[in-house]
This record gives sequence, C-alpha cells and structure tokens, in this order.
Amino acid sequence: MRCPQSHIRFVNRSGLSIIEIIVVLVCLIILAMVLVPYIQQSRESQRLVACQNRIRNLAFAIKSDADDHAGRFLPLTNNDLPWTAGIMPLLQVSDQILIKFDEKPMAELEPITVIQLLCPNGQQYAPGKSCYILNGGWGKFRIDDEGLVYEDEPHTVNVDLNGDGEVSDEEQLLTRSSGVAWRPEPVPSSWTQNEIKSYDGLSQTILLSETQNAKTWMSLETFNLAFVVGVDQIAWGDAPEQFHVSTKSLGPYAMNSSREGKEEHWPSPGSLHEKGVNVLFADGAFRTINDNIDPLLYLRLMTPGGTAFGEVRFEQATPQLPEQLIETDLDQPIRRDENE
Repeated sequence: MRCPQSHIRFVNRSGLSIIEIIVVLVCLIILAMVLVPYIQQSRESQRLVACQNRIRNLAFAIKSDADDHAGRFLPLTNNDLPWTAGIMPLLQVSDQILIKFDEKPMAELEPITVIQLLCPNGQQYAPGKSCYILNGGWGKFRIDDEGLVYEDEPHTVNVDLNGDGEVSDEEQLLTRSSGVAWRPEPVPSSWTQNEIKSYDGLSQTILLSETQNAKTWMSLETFNLAFVVGVDQIAWGDAPEQFHVSTKSLGPYAMNSSREGKEEHWPSPGSLHEKGVNVLFADGAFRTINDNIDPLLYLRLMTPGGTAFGEVRFEQATPQLPEQLIETDLDQPIRRDENE
C-alpha cells in the first residue's frame, strides 16, 4: 500500500524587496526623529534639576555662613582663602578634602574636584573646576583687542571712578551699591541681608550665578570667584530716567555673552542649559534668566539698590548720591570679623 504523497508547496523567497527595505528605513528614521529630541530634552531637564539642587545647597551654605557673621554675606576672599573654601565645611564635602586644607596651604595643593561646585551639563570638567560665582558688582577692568577682560588692580570698593586720583566716600558707596561682595581692603565690604532688604529687597538682588568661564574654585583671582561689569560699559544721565548702559550690549560682561569665553578672562554669568542661566537671589530663591535679558534690567538685578542706586548721577565731578542715602549707616566702616 502506498502512502499518499503530501501536497506541500515550496515557495522560493529572495528576501525583502527594495521598497519594503525603504519603508522600514523611513519608519526607523521617523521614530528616531521623534525619540531623540525627547531623550535629549529629558536628559537636559534632569541636568537642570540637578544644577538647581546644587544651587539650593550653595544657598544654604552661604546663608548659614552669613548667619554666623551678623547677616553679612561672605567676601570674595578672606584670610588668603577664596569664598568657596570658606563654605566647604557647610557643603558636606568629603572629609579627605577638608583634611588636605589642614595639611598644606591651598596654593600648594593639586587641583581638587568638588562635585558640589560643578553644574551637571553633560560635559567633562578639568580637575578643580568651578561653575558658580558670586555677584562682584561693577569695577574698573580692562578689555583687550580680543575682548578678553583683565583685572589690573584688586577688585575692592576703593575705585577712583572720576579719575581724580582719590577715592571719596561717595565713590566707595557707589561702587559698593553695585554688587554684593568684594575683596577685603582692608576689611570685607560685602552687604548684610538687612541692608539689602531695606533697599531693593533680597528677592531683587542676584547673589550667585552659574558660569562656564571660571577655571577653579581654589583660586584667589577675582574672575574665578565673581561675575562683574566694567564701569566703562555704563553711562549715567542727568536724570533718573536717563540711567542707561552705554551700548546695547555689555560685551564680555553680558549674561551668557559667550558660551565659549576664555576661562579667567570672561567674568560673566554663563550656562550650557538651553533655557538660560540659573541664578541665586539673596533671599535663597533661584530663577533661570534668559540670555536676552535687557542690560538695564540685568544691572538693576545686580545692585542691592536697583532703584535707589540706579538713580545715582555720575558726571565728571564726584558722584552725587540721593539725599536719603547719605545719612544712613552705610557711611560707617564696613566690617566683618569674628567679633561681630
């Protein structure tokens, strides 16, 4: 008896056709175009949140330090140490880092990376990098032909604004009105929280900002510790409403003026975040400021007295201060020491 033959049909296939391959590739490309921006946006959002958390930690450390000194914010440098070193114990950094400070002077130490001072934006940082700087106000600086900024003399409140060879009390007050912290000469002249609160208010005064152009937190150089504005970029009119910047741009001092500015020679707030620059205000709150912020508004947010001091008239003679400010305690010596 013969078994019935199975009726099996074999179909020869040579694989996917060219049209099918093209369709698959197009689908994959469209899928990638949809997913990649989403993934990048998700990563950027995570980095932004991480950066903001580190700013919160810095805010806590800076405020705690101020509370220990009668409310006065820390100066750029103190006892041959930068402000960054002064708040290390409050940042919960590794004990090994603190031990190194006790073993050697900072100038003799190798660069030390402190995670709490780095903004997580996806790039690799050199050892010892710093991503956060204080509000150093306005001062006299030099810009060379390449647009690089130089500090020819220590950045203190002792600035001869009118070029007469002397620094008057009015000039000291005018310089001090422009920011929050300076180098001590002979003593620190940073503001107290109560002083700022009595003028523009803590919520209207920038205390700290992100930067991409500070080289290291272990430096005593001003541009590694603070963002500033050169007074040559600013003009004062004869009336308050004429107060304005001298150009449409503050150049290397402007907010995020260069995302690739040269380290130590581009002392401005800067960030690689897409939405702008994260800044910390004196009340402990942080905001993201757009790169295209109006220069006048930016200057007023820098000043502890954005309205009162913004109305200062600066002519060829000694700067004239508003009457209500002349008889305040700001004329008294500014001191910040352990006995305060």
